[in-house]
Order: sequence, then structure tokens, then C-alpha cells
Amino acid sequence: MKDVELFGSKQCPYCRKAEDILKKHRIPYKWKEVAIVAGVKLPTGNFKEMERRSGGQTTVPQIFVDTKHYGDEDTLMADERSGKLATVFS
Repeated sequence: MKDVELFGSKQCPYCRKAEDILKKHRIPYKWKEVAIVAGVKLPTGNFKEMERRSGGQTTVPQIFVDTKHYGDEDTLMADERSGKLATVFS
């Protein structure tokens, strides 16, 4: 199994959707909290790391597979629909 990191916020419905898909397919992941207050992402270490590693993306969730940027919940949902999750995450 590959190393999966999910940068997100517990307040974010898109992050919960990404978590649900990963859990549904029994894909283990490491959660990295991005703090959000009143809709604003705080420039914490996790936020700065996510932004740097994703090439400037500031929306959550952002997913990384074996340290490489994979995408967001839209990428995850598209790969689930097309049946590519097993290829990407195994």
C-alpha cells in the first residue's frame, strides 16, 4: 500500500467526502489538519506545507500519494468512477 496524506479541515464537506471515499475503499491515510476560522485558512505549518508541495494549491482537501501531489476530492471521485483507485493507491 502506498503512503497517502490528506490535508484537510474537519469543517470542510469536500474533505469529509474525500475521507469517506478513502475509508470505503480501505485506503489508509494520514490526516493533516489545515486550520480554518470563519472560512479563512490559517497560515499554519500544515497549510504552508500543503501549498508548497501542491504547487500553490490553497483549497482543501489536497491529497498526496508517496509524497507526490495527487489532487483533490474531484480527482478522487473521478478515479473512483473510472475504477482507477486500485491502480493509484495500491
